[in-house]
Formats: sequence, structure tokens, C-alpha cells
Amino acid sequence: MIVYFLLIAILNLALGYALGVYFGWPLGVLPMPPPAPPDAATEDAGAVIMADNPKEGGLIQSDTEGQSPPPPEGDGVLDVALRSFTESVANFLAELVKIDARLAAGGQPHVAARECKTTLQQRKTEHQEQLRAALAQLDEHKEELADVAETSSKVQYVVQEQLKKVQANWACIEELDVAEAPEAAIDELAHLVRDLAGAAQYAVDELRMSQIRIDREEGRLAAAGPRDAIDPITGLAGRAAAEGMIARLWDEDDQRRGNLTLAVISVDQFQQVHFQHGLEAGQRVLAAVAEIIGSKATADELAVRFSGRQFLLVFPDKTPRQCSEKIEAIRQQIDQTKLTRGDSEVHVTVSCAVVAAAADDALETLFGRLDETVLEAKRYGRNRTFVHDGKYPAPLAPPALEIAAATVEL
Repeated sequence: MIVYFLLIAILNLALGYALGVYFGWPLGVLPMPPPAPPDAATEDAGAVIMADNPKEGGLIQSDTEGQSPPPPEGDGVLDVALRSFTESVANFLAELVKIDARLAAGGQPHVAARECKTTLQQRKTEHQEQLRAALAQLDEHKEELADVAETSSKVQYVVQEQLKKVQANWACIEELDVAEAPEAAIDELAHLVRDLAGAAQYAVDELRMSQIRIDREEGRLAAAGPRDAIDPITGLAGRAAAEGMIARLWDEDDQRRGNLTLAVISVDQFQQVHFQHGLEAGQRVLAAVAEIIGSKATADELAVRFSGRQFLLVFPDKTPRQCSEKIEAIRQQIDQTKLTRGDSEVHVTVSCAVVAAAADDALETLFGRLDETVLEAKRYGRNRTFVHDGKYPAPLAPPALEIAAATVEL
């Protein structure tokens, strides 16, 4: 009987090895899941990967299999490195959310703190090793990156800063006294984990922006379509989908270049939501905001998750005047929506920017005015809409709209 079981075990090992060779998996490494698309490290930083799936009601950690389109043929060394970097940071973010949820779950503090500290050490070590390996591979091919030297340097800087942030936070975590003061260790560990999540999301946004910049220069946005998978947090496509749509509109008819309006909706002080209510709560807030935005968009308009805490609406063949009331309706509805989580309430507001494209615009100049306009809205107190008239951004007088109060359970 023992010989029989040994033979079965040997056959299983042999079969596993054969399948690994056939599918091209490195020995000892399982195939990685596709990265989740993921906020800037500013006052509102910190959107992360795990969220409620509004369609299935379950908590998800990354894109479901098959949503990410395959990489285009002819990708260069930097494209490959970018996918590796983004995948590593996205997976690390998902682990941070799970650790944060475990810290918030309660139970015996010394057990939770010890378990989470051990798990974080394992995950951060894997993360650092993956990033360093990808950096080394990129350095081996640096002579091939002459045409994209500026973008390559930016990518390497972002990754190196991510490594520094992970190491700095881990140095603080190592000093926590889990045995003597478990409750205090839980609170400090949660703070450090949420801070790490904000920095990691900033890295994801920057890496994805670098990929979009390469696709712009290569003319791939309009020709090949967006690379972004559907965002599992909001159910929306990502920034590349919007840029691809705009590029195709402009390629089809250059006269439409000046008949396009864009609007950004940016969640105010999003980092505070994470630190006060936890990472999962932040994702549920994003899902609720996306639901309100999606309910207002018509079939000819496109709503996307622009970055960690920002959403973008693309309005073809419409003027800012035609779009401003819709954006104000969205802003006022979010302000009038009470988000509850157990016994606590999460009140969020958004700052909005409405900008018209000019006949001589490129994507960079158009998005530059969007950034300028939404920053003005935040600078002047947040929870308001600013419109760029082509010269400078100015506040929109809020129209008197009949907005019904609503309650959403996160």
C-alpha cells in the first residue's frame, strides 16, 4: 500500500513538472494574477485595490481573469518592466488591505498585531525582491532605452521611492512592542499600513501614467484601444479608455477637436477617509460615488476612473454650459448622500472641474487645464465646481436644483 501511494505521488509530481514546462512557468513560481488597476500622495492620496463588487456583493482583490487585454505585440523593454512594476505594487496593495481589515476585525490584540506584523514582513520582502529584480533587468537593457530615457528615468525614480517608503515604514513597524502594548501596536500598525497604501497607490498611478505616455507617443491609444481593465472597485474603465476615445474622435474629424468638453470629479480629502474609517471603507466610498456618476452619464458620454480618487467624464460635441448643470447635479447629489458604515457616518464631498477643448489642444494641454481647474476648486474650499473659460478657471454659481437626500450603506 505504501509503495502504491509513493507511485501516485511521483506521478503527480511528474505531471506538475510537465505542465509547468508546457505553460512556461518558472520552476517554483505560480503564474501571477492580472494586476488590478488601481492616488496621488497629496492631501487626498490613498485609493487602493480591494473593494466591494457592486454586481456580486463580494470583496475582490484584483481584476477578474480575462478582463485585461493581452499586451500588444512589439512591446519594448520598458513596457515589460512597467507591467512587472505595476503588478507587484498592485498585489502589495491588495495585501495591505487584507492586513488592515484583519487589524480592524478585533479579537485578541496581541494575536492580531503579531499575525499582521508577520504577514506584512513576508509580503514586504516579496514586494522588495520583485521590484529590485525588475529594476536590475531594466538596468541590463538601459542601452535599448535611449528613445524613452526620460520616461524610463521617471519610472525608476517612482519605483525607488516606493522601495524607500516600504523600508522606512517597516523600520517603524519593527520597533512596535506587540507583547507589552498590543492595543497601541494595533493602532500604530494600522496607521503605518494605511500610509503605505497611500504611497503605493501613488506609485501605481504614476506607473500607469507612464504607460499611457508611452502609448501616446507610439500612437497606440487610438489604434489599439485601451490597455486598462475594468476597475474592480467602481466598475468603470480607466484613464486610458478616455484618452483612447478622445484620440479616436480627433483622428476621425479634426473639426471635433474644439467640440469636446471634459469634467473631473475629485473626492475631497480622501486620505482622511482611509485613516478614519479604513481602507475597505474608502473603496466603498469610491464605489458609491461611481454609482452616482454612472447614473447621470448618457450613452454617448464616457465616465472613467481617472486616478485613485478622481473620475473623468468625456462629453463629445457638447459645450461647458451644456455639461455644467449635470456636473453640479452630481456634486450636489454626493453632498446630499449620507454614507453609513455600521454606527458611523462617512460624509464626503467632491470638487469638480469643467474644461472645453480648444482647436489647437493636445491631450497634455487639455489635461493640464483640467488639473489647474480642479486644484482651484480645492484651493477655494472644496465641494464646488470651477469652469475654465479658456483663459483661467472661475467658480460656477451653484444652480438651484431639487436634489433628494439619500442614504447608502457602505
